[in-house]
Amino acid sequence: MLELKNIAKSYTTGNFTQKALDDVSLSFRQNEFVSILGPSGSGKTTLLNIIGGLDQYDSGDLLIDGQSTKDYSNRDWDTYRNYSIGFVFQSYNLIPHQSVLNNVILALKLGGLSKSEQKTKATKALEEVGLGDHIHKKPNQLSGGQMQRVAIARALVNDPEIILADEPTGALDSKTSTAIMDLLQQVAKDRLVIMVTHDPELAHNYSTRIVQLHDGVITADSDPYEIKQHLAGNPPKKQSGMSFLTALGLSFNNLWDKKARTLLTAFAGSIGIIGIALILALTNGVSQYITDVQEDTLASYPLTINSEEMDISSFVNMGESFSKEFEEEANKGFSDVRISTMGLEAEQQFNAGLQENDLKSFKSFLEKDNGIQEAIGKNGVNYTYPLKFKAFTEDEDNQWIDTDTVMDDDKQSNQFSFDFTNQDENGKYFNQLTSSSDAVISPMIKDTYDLVDGQWPSQANQVVLILLPDYSLLPEDAVSIGLMTKSEYDDLNSTIDSGDEVKGPRYSSDEVIGHKYYLYPEAMNYTKQSNQTFEREDELPNKDKIKSDGIELEISGIIAPKETDSAGPVRGPIAYTSDLTDEFKQVTNNSSVVKQQSENVDTNVLTGLPFEAKDDNEKAEQGKDYLENLTDTEKVMAYFKYVGDNEEANHTANDSANAMDLSMLQADDEEDDVKNSPLIGLFDEWVDNQASKDDFIQVYHDELADYNYEDNMKNFGAIHDDQPESIDIYTDSFDQKDQLSDAIERYNDEAKDGKEITYTDFVGLLTTSIASIINVIAYVLIGFVSISLIVSAIMIGIITYISVQERTKEIGVLRALGASKRNTTTMFVAENLLIGITSGAVGVGISYLVIFTANYVIHHVFNHPEISAYLGWKAVIALIVLATIITVIGGLYPARSAAKKDPVTALRTE
Repeated sequence: MLELKNIAKSYTTGNFTQKALDDVSLSFRQNEFVSILGPSGSGKTTLLNIIGGLDQYDSGDLLIDGQSTKDYSNRDWDTYRNYSIGFVFQSYNLIPHQSVLNNVILALKLGGLSKSEQKTKATKALEEVGLGDHIHKKPNQLSGGQMQRVAIARALVNDPEIILADEPTGALDSKTSTAIMDLLQQVAKDRLVIMVTHDPELAHNYSTRIVQLHDGVITADSDPYEIKQHLAGNPPKKQSGMSFLTALGLSFNNLWDKKARTLLTAFAGSIGIIGIALILALTNGVSQYITDVQEDTLASYPLTINSEEMDISSFVNMGESFSKEFEEEANKGFSDVRISTMGLEAEQQFNAGLQENDLKSFKSFLEKDNGIQEAIGKNGVNYTYPLKFKAFTEDEDNQWIDTDTVMDDDKQSNQFSFDFTNQDENGKYFNQLTSSSDAVISPMIKDTYDLVDGQWPSQANQVVLILLPDYSLLPEDAVSIGLMTKSEYDDLNSTIDSGDEVKGPRYSSDEVIGHKYYLYPEAMNYTKQSNQTFEREDELPNKDKIKSDGIELEISGIIAPKETDSAGPVRGPIAYTSDLTDEFKQVTNNSSVVKQQSENVDTNVLTGLPFEAKDDNEKAEQGKDYLENLTDTEKVMAYFKYVGDNEEANHTANDSANAMDLSMLQADDEEDDVKNSPLIGLFDEWVDNQASKDDFIQVYHDELADYNYEDNMKNFGAIHDDQPESIDIYTDSFDQKDQLSDAIERYNDEAKDGKEITYTDFVGLLTTSIASIINVIAYVLIGFVSISLIVSAIMIGIITYISVQERTKEIGVLRALGASKRNTTTMFVAENLLIGITSGAVGVGISYLVIFTANYVIHHVFNHPEISAYLGWKAVIALIVLATIITVIGGLYPARSAAKKDPVTALRTE
């Protein structure tokens, strides 16, 4: 039921205000044919537009099924027009570039029906109005009466409750008018039809009710109706809307209807794309040429010398020597069967290839005023020190994790483990970012990695998470650093085993940034005993102690390599700065065990004994003292090592003792059995009464002789400024690089045997800087060409604005059918999207033609076949996307202005 209560509507033009409707109250039956009569300006069309939801009243209320529309949202009005209202206009208001069938289908597209349902219903509606044979024609191929029938079919196709007809016969001859009125009279049998007309004869011949309007006031009503009982109604539940595909379809048809203008627009928009494409193609060709010839460059890349280095150059020289030898022997021809030793020599060379560098002496050399400073660039020298620690964290299940061991069981059972780190290494998931002389993070690092979220570390306790180039983490790494739980990892493996589709979990930046770790230095694991020696605790301290005594860290940012084909120079997944190294050094060097050892250079703080015995008597005493202080388990193991080989002792051991399985020593639940083992008593008897001086001296050499001050300090994790783990030396020019190489050669000439420095200068890095220069030039040129993109965007905006003006009536029709403001914007954005894709495709196509011609000229005219300009598929996609984005942005403002158009005004536009 439809009811108007005290509706008022005014229009203001300048200082003049006209009341179109003045306190109009009117109720309608569910099915009747109502004609609204009145002279021009009496408010007939305004009343119709308010009933249809195209125009809004100033005061009063419009009730639909007893529900007030005062609080209707724009979306509610759109849905109401789509499902409850069918409009029949005097000027038909058909969309010219759509077929008859598509004009009717359009109302169904906003309702969300499937394509087959849309076509079936639209075809049936057209057949019912006698146009079944004309469904594929365009509106301009029909007569006036036929076009009005299309409009009626479009109004009826959604089976609306109300048909609103605004002067439906105003543009028709009398015969056609009669046919249209007969059709509307038939429609009014099962629904409400409200017709605005100025023809009293038509109204009296066909209407069941006539309402007279004059100056916005009802002056007569031939069959008034009063709603005595209002039912509780609800706002529209269905939601109308135009899908993006529908918008694309409308836009495509419009562009296809204007093919010539569309192609000209696309070509104009492609000019900037063509320029950028040609510059990229030429840059790619030159960069590839530079890479191929491997011209030298060292700006920003350091020469790295590690404490252990594989001598790659020796392998290269060996390969050249083998090749020469092979060729010489082959040229001699066959005389007898020769045994080649090249394989054996290569194996020996490989085994000897890993060299230890004395970085302590080399660091001292670098810091001396010996002329080498002239070979060092502005980034100076960077020293990296090894940190010995355990790292702990908590995962989202609040499980306490030792990052070094959480995945040990899985890695031992998985021969395809991706972890190539040393399994005995502490803190193997934490590595230091390269620093420079004036920055804790080297510019090279920031040039190599993108900060994808968060911030670079600015404090010692801040670290970054390093992702792979595709912004991912290996699952083993994710578990080890506490981002992924062990249960999630197991579930992932189970899914893989089952053959189901695998999708790894994802973690937002908020879950990653701020994640905490606790570093527990190795030196803190040593506890001072009553005899003033130190003993390493086998069991790690509890979580509270680690949190209170350890170093707390948190992730401040997430980085990933800029190059998708490179994992980057820093081994992940967690990286810290040199500030943490300094703090760690202070904590470790101030620990009790390191301080006491540094104050007692000649005494082993773990045993209380001198590092080096003076003579055999002292060796024997230290050996015996070592055996007497072993634990029960260690005594059983020592029995098998020292007593088991003693024939006389073996005869005294009972059979059960000799039958003991040595494997029980590794089992925790066998600890009591070890304590009760008869081997302990036999071992003590052997130490006290049977072992000789030579036995104790042997124990000394086996267990104690290798202890020294340096090894102890290394095991404690102590850091010495003069003993770095690696050294990065930066140069600024090729001349400096040559000077540095000469200086290292001088150092090696003066070094003692075995103290020479071995390093590898990777030629593959040498082309990067020149390529960067080429890229800079390319970017500058692209910057100039980009001006044409701006011009293209402005032009697209102008063309879209013209299109909006041309299609104003179409906008009004779509709004009358239930399309929202957003739908209108989407339609024009879709049009710009199509133009942009076409523009990009045209630009790329023309660019390929130019590139083909340019390569022919470069190869045959300038005789440089080694240089070939090319455009990769990624660049092609990027250029098309760029053209599309520029076009969409250029047309966005006109598209938004289209959505703001008043549908009533739009419908009146010619």
